[in-house]
Amino acid sequence: MMNGSRSKAGAVASASIELKTRLNADLPGLADLAGRPPITIHKGSLTYDGSINYATNRSGIAGTLRVDGFNGDLAGASLDQVAIAAPVKVDLSGDALGWKIDPLKVTVAGNPALEFNTTGQLQMPAMTGNVKLALPLINERLVNPFLAIYSPQQKLRSAQAAVSVNGDLQPGGMQNWSLESHSTNIVLVATNGTMVTPPLATSAALAIDFNSSKRTLTIKRWDGTLFADARPSGHFSSSVDIRLDDGQASVNMKISGIDQNSLRPLAPLLIGNGKIDQANLEAALNVDYARSKPSRVQASLALTNLKITDPAGRFPENPQALQANFDAAINSNRLDIADSRL
Repeated sequence: MMNGSRSKAGAVASASIELKTRLNADLPGLADLAGRPPITIHKGSLTYDGSINYATNRSGIAGTLRVDGFNGDLAGASLDQVAIAAPVKVDLSGDALGWKIDPLKVTVAGNPALEFNTTGQLQMPAMTGNVKLALPLINERLVNPFLAIYSPQQKLRSAQAAVSVNGDLQPGGMQNWSLESHSTNIVLVATNGTMVTPPLATSAALAIDFNSSKRTLTIKRWDGTLFADARPSGHFSSSVDIRLDDGQASVNMKISGIDQNSLRPLAPLLIGNGKIDQANLEAALNVDYARSKPSRVQASLALTNLKITDPAGRFPENPQALQANFDAAINSNRLDIADSRL
C-alpha cells in the first residue's frame, strides 16, 4: 500500500510504503551460498512472513522468522528435529533504533527446549541506550547434544535453567550491567541410566561495569551457590577491578564448601571410571597488580576427605588430602616467592 500527501503550502511532503513479504528458502542451499559457515546443515527450511514499512521519518520490519525440520551439526553437536519460531520487530525513528524479539522459541521433536526474548533502544550515533536479554527456559533437550562432546558417558535426564541480562549503554562503554541465573532439577545420569548425582540446582548473580574510554572493567559482584538435594553443595564468589590507564588490577576469587556432589560430574574427566565418594574443596586466589610497585599473587587450595572408588585400584582406599599454598611478589622480571607449600 502506498499513499502520499502534500500540505496546502506545498512545503512539506510525506510518504509511506508498506510491503507484505513472504520468504521461503531451503537451508542447505543457503548454506552453500554462504561458503563455509560454522554449521553443517543436512536439511531444513527457512520461512519469513511479515512486512516492511517505510515513512519519511520512520521505517521498520515486523514479522515471524521460522526454521522447520532442521537437521545438522553445530560445533560438533548433532542436532535433529529442531524448529525455531521468532517474532521480530525492528523500528528506526530518526536516530533511535528499537527492537523486540518476544519470544523466540526452540523445540526439539516438538518439545520445548529454549525460549529467548530481547528488547532494547539505541540512540545513534552516540550509541547510548538500554538492552534487556532473557533466557527464561533452556533444558536438557538442547544441552545434551553438546554435553555428549565432552562427557559421552553422561547425559542429563532433566534440567531447566533461566538467565536474564540487562544494562545501559553509555558513552564509552557499559554501565550497571547485571546478570541473574537460576537452574533447577538438574539430574545427571550415566548412559546406562544410573544416577551420577542427586538432583542439583544453582543460583548465580553478576554485576559489571565497563568503560572503554577510561579503559576500566569492574566486576562488582559475581557469586553463586550449587545445591544438591536442596542443600548447599558449594559456593563461589569473586570481584575484579582493572584500570589499564592507571596500570592497576585486582582479582579476588574464592570457592568453598565444594563437596562430592559438585565434583562427581567431573569424575570422567579427572579420574576416568572412578567414583568420588567423599570430598571437600576450598580454594582462593588474590592478585594485586600495580605498574609502579611490586605485584602480589596469593593462592591456596585444600582438598580434604577425598575418597575414591576405583575398579582399577589406582587410588588408595583411605581418605586422602592435598593442600597447596603460594605467595609471591613480582617486580619487573623478578619473582620473589615468600611461601610455596604442597
